[in-house]
Amino acid sequence: MSRLMTTLAVLCLLALYGCTTQPPAPRISEQAPALLMRAPRPLQPLPDGEVQLSTVAATVAGNYGACHANAAQLEQLQAYVREREKVFSAAPAP
Repeated sequence: MSRLMTTLAVLCLLALYGCTTQPPAPRISEQAPALLMRAPRPLQPLPDGEVQLSTVAATVAGNYGACHANAAQLEQLQAYVREREKVFSAAPAP
């Protein structure tokens, strides 16, 4: 009788062990927000030929602003990716 009880207990434990489940991984959008996925702002070339200094200054200033806007967008996208990596690395493996 003792052997039968031990066998039943082991079978029950194995059955219960097989029923354990892991919590589901958090649902995360795999797509970055649209604002972060915009194409970078283009830089403006200087016109061919002789160019006035005021045109050069305006072009450089405009390109400087576009470059900083592109850098800010890239930094935000990188931060987004780092956050997603943290979440996915913390999620239990299936």
